[in-house]
Amino acid sequence: GSGADTINLPAGTYVFAPALGTAGENNARTGDLDILEDLTIIGAGQVDSIIDAGGHDRVFHVLLNANFALRDLTVTGGNAQDYHGGGIMADGESLSLLNVRVTGNTTGSAAGIYGGGIFGIGAGSTVTIRLSLIDHNTASATGGGIYMYDDTTLVFDRSWVQVNTADDSGGIRHNGSATITQSLISNNVGTVGTGGISSLGPLTMVNSTISNNSTPGSGGGLVVGVGTTADLSNVTITHNTANSDADGTGTGGGIRIASGTVILRNTIIAGNFDNGSIPNPDCSGTFQSRDYNLIQDLSGCTLTDLTAHNLTGVDPLLDGLGNNGGPTKTHALNLGS
Repeated sequence: GSGADTINLPAGTYVFAPALGTAGENNARTGDLDILEDLTIIGAGQVDSIIDAGGHDRVFHVLLNANFALRDLTVTGGNAQDYHGGGIMADGESLSLLNVRVTGNTTGSAAGIYGGGIFGIGAGSTVTIRLSLIDHNTASATGGGIYMYDDTTLVFDRSWVQVNTADDSGGIRHNGSATITQSLISNNVGTVGTGGISSLGPLTMVNSTISNNSTPGSGGGLVVGVGTTADLSNVTITHNTANSDADGTGTGGGIRIASGTVILRNTIIAGNFDNGSIPNPDCSGTFQSRDYNLIQDLSGCTLTDLTAHNLTGVDPLLDGLGNNGGPTKTHALNLGS
């Protein structure tokens, strides 16, 4: 029929049959599940309703002009067969995830392939992720968890990106605009470049944590690129590592500004690592301060603008990642901080 449709998916694990294993077809006949028109799929819960591609192809391909929403389920087992978007390729108007887990997906091993978990490519499209988990995905090139192409918008709210891997940008790479609120980017690995998140478009990050990401290159936690402005408020960046192989080629364990602008307010950058011969553990570049920040080690970085109430050269005495209330794990302040 015409108009948007809704599928209520009962509890169970739905595995692609080998007969559906021909990749690269876009009419929902073989390979991945092609979304050609507006559709919502509602499961019985993340652990109850599981859609598993079984390694035959990616799981979903959202095509032009389609609006696709997923709720209360898991997307896993995708293998894009050396193409972009291991779990979901979003080329439509919008993709919306609510209480969804995207886990155990891959692009394949060919060089230059993006978006192990999710690849957003539609010009002017929006990917909205709320109360969801993007974990244990891999991309051969960039964006182990999420890759957002030019002119796309990412809204990431009360969600986790963790334990994803790519050559560059183990957690997230966005070229379009991104807004990240009350979220956690942790334990992602860039095997060559950025560990946590690479920002090549406007970034607004509020009440969020970047923790325990690593790379043998520069920017263990966050890299901000050419012509980009990243505005960070109430953000904690800690325990990230640059130059993890200690070969002297990386810098900026917490944040590295490659050629953009970073605005900091009410933000903690502390306890990060740079294993180079001239280490810049917490930050590398010139930052615009809006005051009330704590930066433990200023080696390699400069603060300008409003700095009267900043704290520098002190340890905030952060606890490890833990459940301290709120939608994700955070680093609590220990006694005496």
